Amino acid sequence: MARAVCVEINDKRDYYLNESLIKEGFAPFSMGEENKFIGFEKIYVRSLLTKVTEQLAEKFEENSTLFSRGVSKEVQQILNKKNVKFYNLLEDEIFIVKNAYITAEGALGHVIFNTTTTLKLMPVLILGYGRVGKSVSKLFKDNYSVVTVATDDKKEFSIASIIADEVCTLSSYKEKLGNFSVIINTIPKKILEGETLKLINKDCFILDLASNPGGVDYEQATYLNLNYLHALGVPGKVAPKTAGLYIKDIIMKVLGK
Repeated sequence: MARAVCVEINDKRDYYLNESLIKEGFAPFSMGEENKFIGFEKIYVRSLLTKVTEQLAEKFEENSTLFSRGVSKEVQQILNKKNVKFYNLLEDEIFIVKNAYITAEGALGHVIFNTTTTLKLMPVLILGYGRVGKSVSKLFKDNYSVVTVATDDKKEFSIASIIADEVCTLSSYKEKLGNFSVIINTIPKKILEGETLKLINKDCFILDLASNPGGVDYEQATYLNLNYLHALGVPGKVAPKTAGLYIKDIIMKVLGK
């Protein structure tokens, strides 16, 4: 059966994804144009920057396939009713790991352009040691930075000790906050707030890689005149073509090419 694809384009990553799927033989269509492709298998791909709403879910054609980030229970119920097969891109382990590396490359670039010293021997604190934390730690160690990781997860703690120069808990790291030139947060909850922010060196660059609402109290950070950046959607900004092709690979794998 021929396939038609509707890709939501919000950034360059989505653009390259759409172009790559067209090259694979998918016929492109926009929402509301489904009747132009009667007999085609319909594929919907939503941008990772947006959520699928209940109103939008009602518009998907029955017996189609949806690729997006996670959806709510209410949306899932609608998809089930319409027999729409749903695939959560952010639960694909291969994609997550590849995406984490792109994020780490982006983090490296942000640090280079927001600091005044070399990466070599730069004291860097990384909060969290999930997939992104692991990639960021490895990339900064490869550039000879002095890396400290903070995590309360026992498994992450033991693994981090292999790569990092030092590993702390999320309470003990605060004793050394004033020593770091760069702090990179990967934990999606408020970590740097209150009295903790007051311990940070004024020359330190804070890079928050966590999804909204982020891990920093930005209002207080601004009040304290701290140098910070909340970097969202990093893969789609620093390596959009590669990131788009990663998503295309997942779609082709799930659909069986």
